[in-house]
Amino acid sequence: MLATIAQKQGQTMSGLMTSPKDFRKLFFEDTPFLDVRAEIEFEKGKFPCSFNQPILKTNERHEVGLCYKLQGQNKAIALGHKLVGGSIKQQRVDSWCQFARDNPHVHLYCWRGGLRSTLAQQWMKDAGVEIPIIPGGYKVLRQVLLGELQAVAESPMIIIGGKTGVAKTPLINALATGVDLEGFAHHRGSSFGRQISPQPSQISFENLLAIAMLKLEAQSASHLVLEDEGRLIGSRSTPLCFFNKMKLSPLIMLQESFEFRMLHIHQ
Repeated sequence: MLATIAQKQGQTMSGLMTSPKDFRKLFFEDTPFLDVRAEIEFEKGKFPCSFNQPILKTNERHEVGLCYKLQGQNKAIALGHKLVGGSIKQQRVDSWCQFARDNPHVHLYCWRGGLRSTLAQQWMKDAGVEIPIIPGGYKVLRQVLLGELQAVAESPMIIIGGKTGVAKTPLINALATGVDLEGFAHHRGSSFGRQISPQPSQISFENLLAIAMLKLEAQSASHLVLEDEGRLIGSRSTPLCFFNKMKLSPLIMLQESFEFRMLHIHQ
């Protein structure tokens, strides 16, 4: 891959960069991201405010990777420029620039902040649009969010339980410190099952949850309120550090009449 080649060459990124100390602020402010990784990378894990327009599409990335293994980095770089040249390059640069114009605070990244994001940044600059780059790329942003999950899992939690139909989810969503795990997992729980549209990937689910935790932490929340869930929500798994904390937290059981539950379930 071109990013790997850049790392091996020891290339440094030029132009605007974002300081690592600002990464949490970017998530807190819902900063838009221009993600130039291949589609297959994006679907494995993404951020809620990210826009994917690859510099190398999945099949192109595969070709360059094979070339690198068989013929070395110089040939692979040459193939990358051949695959993304002329009108194809222009279309991609135009798309990036338009997104940047529509989203003035956009930041750019690839997987590790290597050659792909550096080239994209330079091509945009040549087209008259300058945007900051994330040093370390998606990988370092992901590590920030994993650290957030580990840290927030130490926060006090209150768990809400009760029979189906007592309106646990509406209660949690009405609370300022409520955390709707089923909402982030895009699933209606064991009783009602999946939504029509698919669940996010496991990594994307964790990213969504971590960003929500970061925002709650900024509010100096005294505790978090979550529904009593199993480890799996559909096919998505609650992070183990989070789940273990839930199991050790105080449990409040909601009670409602059979008539209330029946009406709520019907709705």
